[in-house]
Amino acid sequence: MPLWNSLLLLSFCAIYLTLLVAHIIYTVKVLSPLKNPEKFVQVDGYKPKGLFFLGKDKRSGKIHPSMREYIKQLSTLKESDIFNELVFELMKMSYIIQVN
Repeated sequence: MPLWNSLLLLSFCAIYLTLLVAHIIYTVKVLSPLKNPEKFVQVDGYKPKGLFFLGKDKRSGKIHPSMREYIKQLSTLKESDIFNELVFELMKMSYIIQVN
């Protein structure tokens, strides 16, 4: 194999490995958040209830709260409360998008 073919193959391998490492680093940064986005939203005295972020029960693996409980929570809210919660979630998402 001529020398220039070997150098070309070596350079492609170096570029591939560099991009692979950069991709792994970027993936780890995206999947492990360093900051809580709630801390960067100016709520101006409003106390968010966090109704649109549902958790998972570690034992059963099911979404918590149950559908019946969640419907009960939402049905007691006024339209303005739901609107405020959605705006809060939108602002958190906007922060997350701008950080990455």
